[in-house]
Amino acid sequence: MTEVRHGGDIYRNPVRLDYSVNCNPLGMPDPVKEALRSSVESWAVYPDRYCDELREKLAEKLEVKKEWILCGNGAAELIYDLVAAVRPRKARVPVPSFTEYEAALSRTGCAVFYEKTRKEERFRLDIGNYRKKISDDTDLVILCNPNNPNGFAVNEWDVRELADRCRKKGAVLLVDECFAELTEKPQQYSVISACGKYPNLVVLRAFTKTFAMAGLRLGYLVTSDRNLLEKIRRYRQPWNVSVPAQVAGIAAVSDVSEDYLKKSRELIAAERIYLTEKLAAMGFHVFPSAANYLLFESPVPELYEKCLKGGLLIRDCSDYQGLVGGFYRISVRTRRENEEMLEIIRKTLETYP
Repeated sequence: MTEVRHGGDIYRNPVRLDYSVNCNPLGMPDPVKEALRSSVESWAVYPDRYCDELREKLAEKLEVKKEWILCGNGAAELIYDLVAAVRPRKARVPVPSFTEYEAALSRTGCAVFYEKTRKEERFRLDIGNYRKKISDDTDLVILCNPNNPNGFAVNEWDVRELADRCRKKGAVLLVDECFAELTEKPQQYSVISACGKYPNLVVLRAFTKTFAMAGLRLGYLVTSDRNLLEKIRRYRQPWNVSVPAQVAGIAAVSDVSEDYLKKSRELIAAERIYLTEKLAAMGFHVFPSAANYLLFESPVPELYEKCLKGGLLIRDCSDYQGLVGGFYRISVRTRRENEEMLEIIRKTLETYP
């Protein structure tokens, strides 16, 4: 089986700048760091397998019931757990999109029907057409919002209509909102508030990107379908969320100010425009994004390898369904980092004949 590639492999690459992962450019918040430092002694005991305190804090913040929340060892684990619990025979997935959906579905022998988006349409999903294709024999529908790798986001009302169609057809709808909190207006896209109305709706989020906690591995899902939640629990290992991950999550929800997220969104919005303009001026085709990353097409062959020689790691997107060689994704970071990244790419282009 072909290994699924992801960004962040700084362990096998000589990297000075890692632009292959899309975490908050402001880095891990100070209250989270302080909570981790002061909690070291508690790491000697087993973690709370139910993550009760963390779920209570999340429930208060999200204005949902605590019983609707399930925490996991990152969002990826929860994707696999959900698929194992639903055991879909037929699923629908837009492409290109996060590769772990396909990887999880392949383990169950599920028939996957791809909704292909086109470069000529900037890889924008026609949500109305996607909705119409959900049939009575569809078991699971997936939507990454904003989508990874191009950052296209579907507004909340359209996602609600998708959830309604899925409910009528008896399908579970998984909406991956792992990047939603770093968009300029998260409320414009998020459907967490609709979970009570649509029991078939499952919303996935992670602390990974929003609070730059990738190494701690912490994600959660929200659904009002308690039978589905119980099925998921039966398919997972106990103590899957470590003590430090729970400590960090509680601090992120309780002690990190809204000002941190406000500054993060403002920085990302401004730098996304800056990077788009600079990359376009260099001759790259940059696709519009609402998220903290950009997909672009390069006329220069083997750009990944050339950038790596300069100490820059970018995301080669050739393993995404629907993308061929020449497509790359970069994160949006601070101005100083972005200038350094662009200089490496500029020097790379100078060496191209």
